[in-house]
Amino acid sequence: MTIIASILFISALAVSVFAIAVTIGNALPRIRDVIEAEFGPEVTIERRVIFGRVRHVGAARRANVLAFPMAARVEQEFKLAA
Repeated sequence: MTIIASILFISALAVSVFAIAVTIGNALPRIRDVIEAEFGPEVTIERRVIFGRVRHVGAARRANVLAFPMAARVEQEFKLAA
């Protein structure tokens, strides 16, 4: 019984390490972009919004950055939970 529990624990540990490694591997391009933006020699004023794989599709075209000068109105409404 102890051997079965040990095998299950080791296999679950291996699967979790593999899942973490795959997640970090998939996130590395974005991590590199953030590091380059933070520690790069020039300051970028524009802010890019990237939705998954959309950045690869429209990489050849430059999009305009839309600025919203007015603050959004927030309606404060009090609700009581029953």
